[in-house]
Amino acid sequence: MSPSRTIVFFDLDGTLVDSYEGLSNSYRHTFDAMGVAPPSDAALRACVGPPLRGNLFRLLATTDATVVETAVAHFRAYYATRGWAENRVYAGVRELLAAIRAAGRRLVIATGKPRVYAERILAHEGLASFFEGVIGPPLDAGRDDKAVLLAHELPARGLVFPGAPLVGDRREDVRAALANGLRPVGITWGYGDHAELSSAGARTILATPEEVRAHLLDAPS
Repeated sequence: MSPSRTIVFFDLDGTLVDSYEGLSNSYRHTFDAMGVAPPSDAALRACVGPPLRGNLFRLLATTDATVVETAVAHFRAYYATRGWAENRVYAGVRELLAAIRAAGRRLVIATGKPRVYAERILAHEGLASFFEGVIGPPLDAGRDDKAVLLAHELPARGLVFPGAPLVGDRREDVRAALANGLRPVGITWGYGDHAELSSAGARTILATPEEVRAHLLDAPS
C-alpha cells in the first residue's frame, strides 16, 4: 500500500455531522443580540463550512473587524453552551468510519471549526474513537483559512502524506486539499453541490458514504 493510502482526512460539518441546527441557532442568537434582522434560511445554510468570521463580515455587510468580533462573542455565547450539541450524524457515516479503520487506515479530522468544539462534538456523538487526531483552528482569527491551517498543522504533526484523500463537502475543503498536496474527495450529502465542488477543483465527487467506502477501500493500491 502506498503511503498516501494509509491515512484519510475528513472534514466535520456537512461531512460527518449535520450541524445546521446548532449553527443556525447560534447565528440567530447573534443577530438578535445585535438588534439586526436575521438572515434567511438559505443564507444561513450557505454558512455551514466557510469560516465564521468570513460569514459574519458578509452577513453583516461590514468591513469593521471590531463589529465582527462582537458578533463572534455573541455567536459563541450560544454555541459554547448549546449549539455545539445540536448536531446529527449522517446515516452511513459510522459504518464508513468503522470500515476504514478495520482496513487499517489512520483517520484524522481536518476542520475549520475550532478544535475545542470539534473534539467535544466527536466525543458527544461517539465518533472520537475512530480518529487519532483533530486538526482545527484556535478560537482566535489566526488560522481561519483551512489551507493556511493545514499548511501549519500537517508538517508540525508529521502528517505530510502527498496524495492522501481529504473528504469534504465544500469548496474550502477542496481548495485546502489542493493547496497542501492532498487529493480532494468531494461529497454531496452535505452543503456543497456538485457544481461547487467541481469548480473548486475536485475530480472525485461522491453521493453517499457507501460510495466513499468503495472509492477509498476498493480501488487498487
